[in-house]
Amino acid sequence: MAENKNIFVVDASVIFKWAVDEGDDTAKAILLKEDAGNKKVHIIVPIFCFTEICNALGLKYPPIAMQFFSELLVAGLDERQISFDVANIAFQLMQQYKGITFYDAGYHALALLEGGTFITADEKYYNKTKKEGRIMLLKDYGKKR
Repeated sequence: MAENKNIFVVDASVIFKWAVDEGDDTAKAILLKEDAGNKKVHIIVPIFCFTEICNALGLKYPPIAMQFFSELLVAGLDERQISFDVANIAFQLMQQYKGITFYDAGYHALALLEGGTFITADEKYYNKTKKEGRIMLLKDYGKKR
């Protein structure tokens, strides 16, 4: 599929920063959220994204978990089911890059299929799979491509 510079698939490591200021790259995450709110970019997430975020918030920050979940429900993120094609690519990535999870590979596979860019704060995953393309680190968001 052709590249669409306005479509981004973001993972839980990015969206988590919308709720919790963890210092590193939080400002970039907020900029991405604002760009989505201003319709400058379109954000797509796989259906399991909210579950992944809620799990992390519930374990680490239970007092804000329900409020942030409520915000996610109305944030206008484009949730996508896991299709056969997404799963197929994700499993291929898992076989090629030992030790990556279906979750991470699923975000990346969705970006590959949609012609968008997967944005993650997970440098370990990025360094393993960057040669596949359609991936960027959150810290690079907003830089000229």
